Amino acid sequence: MSTPTPSSLEAHIVLCGVGRLGHRVLRLLAQLGERVAVVTTETPCDWPPSGGEGFTLVIGDARDEKRLRQAGITCAKAIIITTNDDLTNVSIALDARRLNPGLSVVVRLFDQQLGAHLEKGGSVDRALSTSALAAPAFVGAALGDSLRGSFEVEDGFCVIENRGVAEGSPAIGKSAREWGIAEGEAILGLGRGGAWQMAEADAGPIQAGDVLVVVRSAARGLADALRPPAPLGRAKWRTLWLGLQEWWSNVPLALQAALGILLLVVLLSVALFRWQMHLPLVDAVYFVVTIITTVGFGDYNFQSATPALKLYGSVLMLCGATMLAVFIGLITDLLLSTRFRDVLARGCCRLQGHIIVVGLGNLGFRVLRELARSGETVVAVERDAGGKFVETARSLAPVVLGNARIEETLRKAGLAGAKAVLALTDDDITNLSIGLAVKRARPDLWAVLRVFDSGLADKLRGGLGVDVVLSVSAEAAATFVGAALGPGVLHGFMLGDYLVVIFRCAAGAAPAPAANNELRFPAGDIGARWYRLRPEA
Repeated sequence: MSTPTPSSLEAHIVLCGVGRLGHRVLRLLAQLGERVAVVTTETPCDWPPSGGEGFTLVIGDARDEKRLRQAGITCAKAIIITTNDDLTNVSIALDARRLNPGLSVVVRLFDQQLGAHLEKGGSVDRALSTSALAAPAFVGAALGDSLRGSFEVEDGFCVIENRGVAEGSPAIGKSAREWGIAEGEAILGLGRGGAWQMAEADAGPIQAGDVLVVVRSAARGLADALRPPAPLGRAKWRTLWLGLQEWWSNVPLALQAALGILLLVVLLSVALFRWQMHLPLVDAVYFVVTIITTVGFGDYNFQSATPALKLYGSVLMLCGATMLAVFIGLITDLLLSTRFRDVLARGCCRLQGHIIVVGLGNLGFRVLRELARSGETVVAVERDAGGKFVETARSLAPVVLGNARIEETLRKAGLAGAKAVLALTDDDITNLSIGLAVKRARPDLWAVLRVFDSGLADKLRGGLGVDVVLSVSAEAAATFVGAALGPGVLHGFMLGDYLVVIFRCAAGAAPAPAANNELRFPAGDIGARWYRLRPEA
């Protein structure tokens, strides 16, 4: 265990927990040149971090006040708590706030309702969910990697997206700032030749082929489409119709023939009685139904009919019970052995241009919800029928139950007509297997994989033919670090060699940028801060 010295424990950041998320946070802090005191129960395998300077290691449980004091909590500027247990994180956060009331407390919480309560009460500065932070990156990857992130503001919802500048665009020749003001949008940065820089920097006029990083408000473009869909939208009715077609194709041929004969007999009988007995159309239909169901003859009868028509009516009465039994059997099979939601799932195999989301955990459900809100047709695949999000997901999209590593399950989800597949289960090997199965069946299909190990994600990108590999911890770490570095942070993301942090300006703040690494949005109350990362050794 390292022995902290007074000089090393001053205006530093305390990090509690070095799991996947904590390890990624530590790497970012190291690249930013921050001094960090790490409290963990076990020595990290790659300790000390790259560079080896400005880091202190305290072995022990951070719920022990002595360990927090040993890590210099009383003179720290921030604490980031990233263990996998909400109760542990809350306990550490409350102790840290008590020991240093001026400390910036950033805590990881799966329970967002609890997090909102703690933020409102001032117990923590930010309570963040990794799945909520990472979901927009997976949504963006599914839609072509244009969406970089999203964040909520008091008056709505904002998204951060890439926008390419095509030949002939009216933006060409203007500076990023001028174009942003003209469009009433916030342009964060400009990418050219693989390099990124702030929109406020002197990048010269916008050129064809440049990429602008734009923040769109809830009243414009993509974000305007991110609203809750109707419980049964157009896509779901289409899926229901396709499901009925699929169900009908699996009905035994004998039952199909029996139902066809029943309908044919009904139609012929209605026409015959209308012609021979001079009945109105509705009365003729009513008369046929009363004969088949054996509930007549109170209104109409064959007393004055011709002998041939009486014989036909007798045959219809004898056959009616049999034909009705067949019809009731088909309806019973549809309602009982095949439930309504299963009919929806059956129709997925005939869909075209949809997105398949495999895994309905915290991340998978959030991604499914955002894709559905953006107007995409989505099909979910989940192995556990009793999963906590399965029933809620069914209100947004059809859910196919089964193991997605099996080709038949993917076929049921409509792999043949899908435009993208996202493997978002809680197991790296399962996601990798799904990705390889998808590429074997359809090499042209866009595949996005979730992995927990950010190092593995770096190795897998492009190595196995999978299009996008993302790590939840890597996508979420930027916001955790940004929240520790300054107040009012709404979202953080990586842009080349920079950490970009979106923040809400303090009340009464001057409209001009506070530093040369900051810019303010046209609205004035939201800004962005850029941090240059040092290369890792």
